[in-house]
Order: sequence, then structure tokens, then C-alpha cells
Amino acid sequence: MCFSDLLFLSSDRSGQGEYCGYVTATGELVRLQPKGTAAAGLAVVSRRGNRMYVARERAVYEWMIDVQVSGKTQVKIRERKIGDVPPELSLREALTENSSGTFLSLSCNGPADKYTIAVMDIQTGAVRPLYETREGFSHVQFSHNRPELIMYAGDGYYQRMWLVDFSGKGPWKLHRQLPGELVTHECWWVGDLVTFCGGYEKDGYKVESHLKIVNILTQETRIIGAGAYWPQGTASEVAELNWWHACGDPTGRWVAGDNWHGGIAIFDAQTTQKRLLTTGHRHYGRGTHPEVGWDTQGKYVIFGSEYFGNPDVCIADIPTEWSTK
Repeated sequence: MCFSDLLFLSSDRSGQGEYCGYVTATGELVRLQPKGTAAAGLAVVSRRGNRMYVARERAVYEWMIDVQVSGKTQVKIRERKIGDVPPELSLREALTENSSGTFLSLSCNGPADKYTIAVMDIQTGAVRPLYETREGFSHVQFSHNRPELIMYAGDGYYQRMWLVDFSGKGPWKLHRQLPGELVTHECWWVGDLVTFCGGYEKDGYKVESHLKIVNILTQETRIIGAGAYWPQGTASEVAELNWWHACGDPTGRWVAGDNWHGGIAIFDAQTTQKRLLTTGHRHYGRGTHPEVGWDTQGKYVIFGSEYFGNPDVCIADIPTEWSTK
């Protein structure tokens, strides 16, 4: 998670899990947890200013963050309680902010073994349930373009991507899956586009997984980063040329993808030209996945890395000459 001055990460280097900020201008690491408070979690960074939202002790808070790098670096947080989570609900996943900055999504365990998608008004704290089901779901996330629209992930081997909105008429399917098709790690991009990875299993254990884009209005799906399969290839060899996570940059110029070997590439949104950005950030078969993301200006890719033997957070700049061509 990142805005223009800070890159946010969670760390337990102080002996407890807490949020820290990497000051991009100076390279310093600062602790963001207010003194004397319980650990916060389930955070999301706002796309509309220097603030983030966190959950703590069944309540949701807004952190307004001020960064000063002239002279001695200072990072100040002004906290505001938004509201409480209703007693019949318990949060299970990270918050997300809608495109107008007016609501947060709440992914919850509900009563009677049910699961609930709800929204919280950022100004008043009022909570409104949108969808309730007995089937599990994950990856609840507001659209970056439509303030009333939420995507969530269902069963990846039946129908992974679903949409629901404030009307209460949903949910409805996004990208109707065929039998045996793998769909995973969907992510909102610009306009009405969603990126995801997917393809078909081969030989029962090898996967041909492309980096794809789907338009939520037309249901048109296209490949922007091709995977590969050949019968003679080992599972490790095939995995090196297929994609597992995808994330588009906020300008609409690039889509980044990572694979099971920790290789990271970006693809030109217009030409689909592949540019290998960096490699070696995971050992095949073990270790954290990079799970690529972007800064708010599309200047660098943020990812998890085990290149140095630890689950680190790394940044890879996009070369200037790539962006000017």
C-alpha cells in the first residue's frame, strides 16, 4: 500500500505486529502505531489523499497522515473513529474504499454461519449490509471507478468473480468460467476493467495461466500477458512462464504480473509488449508470493521478495526509457 510519500507495510520487528511506513524521499522506516493503543489491522490506503483506514477492537478508524521531510523527518497521525462494527458481524478481511471516498467495504462473518458483505459510511459510521450467503467468499473490493460496485471472489473452480452493488439486485457473474478453467487473483484496474490470472490445468498438475483483462460491461476478455505450456516441460519449467498475480498501474499504461519463481514483468496495455523487470524473488515450491502492486503514480512496482532469505518488501522502478517509448 502506498501514497506519494509513504509505502505502508506490516512488520513484527518490534515484537508485535504493527503498521510501519517507508519514507520514499529519505529511505527511513517509521512506526505508525499510536502509543498505548491496541494493534490495528485490515488496513487500506485511500486513493484520494494522505490517509488510511484501519480496524481495531471492533471499530474502524481513519488515520490522517502528515509527512515532513525537510530537516528532521516527521510523520504525524491524526486519528478519527469512524464507527463500530455491528455486534452480529466480525471483520474477516481488509477494508477497501470506494471511488468517491464515501464508503468502506466490510467483509464479515455473520450470524448463523453466514457471511456478509456490508458497507460503512465514512462520515457517519452507519453500516448497511448488501449481501448475505452461506457460501464462503474472499477478496472483497470496491471498484476504482464506480462508487456503488463491489467485486468478490467465490469458488475459483466453479465461478470465481462476482459483482454486487448498492441496489441489492446482485450478485451477478463476471467472466463466466468454463469447466476446468482456473481464475485467480482478480484486481480492479482503470475504467471498467479488471485484471486477473487464469487458464487451464494440464496433466493434472501443470497450469497454463495467462494474465488477462475483462471488461465488466461487455464481458469481453483478452490476454495481455501470455503464459505457456508444452508437454515435455517440468512443472517448475512451465511455472516460470506462467502468471499468478496481476495488478494494473493507476495510469492505465502497464499491467504487472508475477510467477511462482518470483519473476516480475510488466506488459504494455496497448501493445502487450512484455518487459522483464526483475527475477529471483521466490524459490519455486516455497516462500511468499510477490503479489505485485503499484504506487499511486505508476512509477514503480511494489512486491514481496525472498531474494535475501527473508520475506522483505521491495520496490522496482520503471526505467524512464520504457515510459517514454
